[in-house]
Amino acid sequence: MPAVSMNLFTHPHGMACRARDALARWRMAGLSPSRGPWRIAALLGTVLLLLSACASTKQPEFYTLMPGIDLTASARSGGDPVHLRFGNVSVPEAHSRAVIVARAPGASAEGLLVRFPRERWLSSYPVEVRDSLRYQVARLLNARDVTRGRTLPGARVLRIDVQVQALDRVLGQRVAGEFSWTVSGGAKPLRCEARIQHAVQGESASALVQAERRLMEKLAAAVAGSADPAASNVPADCVETSARRARPFRPSAPRTDKRKAT
Repeated sequence: MPAVSMNLFTHPHGMACRARDALARWRMAGLSPSRGPWRIAALLGTVLLLLSACASTKQPEFYTLMPGIDLTASARSGGDPVHLRFGNVSVPEAHSRAVIVARAPGASAEGLLVRFPRERWLSSYPVEVRDSLRYQVARLLNARDVTRGRTLPGARVLRIDVQVQALDRVLGQRVAGEFSWTVSGGAKPLRCEARIQHAVQGESASALVQAERRLMEKLAAAVAGSADPAASNVPADCVETSARRARPFRPSAPRTDKRKAT
């Protein structure tokens, strides 16, 4: 095959333009793809072109927030069995899908979001957060995750609901989030809040995911600390939801008598 046909693989245009330009170059070289052995060479070139187009198509890359399985974790011994049940995680609408987005360095909070075209979450982001937290919290408390299973008779079931109030990813800088969660089913129903961040080493989607995994580890530790049945004190970032706070006294504005004196 003449050397001119090898340019089919590096031409910047689409497949149709490549085929058109290839035929033009063949004719300029004095070759006719419709006669003699050059016809076979042209057919082979077309086949190679199709194969190269398929091979050059970049496949999507999938990421997950789930950590690796800890085979050294020991089962809970002694005391009442503790079960955990996680509800659906609420996240901002901009992060509710499987697409990974972040802000460019130096951009304002309202700045343009950078969307990675091929990098995706393996599941939707709320599912990624829930699965990561329920696995890590259950491991930290040596509890049993019954989010998708049945509870044992006599087991204490702790219900945990998590809300991602805000999430900010900045390429090469940090991943930060504001989180709130409630814990019910224990001795004290709690509502907790936390602001957590972790540095990002690099501007790739992989670097963002690694930093967000560390972020989830910190959040899981905070959730586990508030849901620990052995803890006797309320964590600093939590309040008892059953306690009614006294409303501050607000004097009403003085009323003005608009009736005219007669």
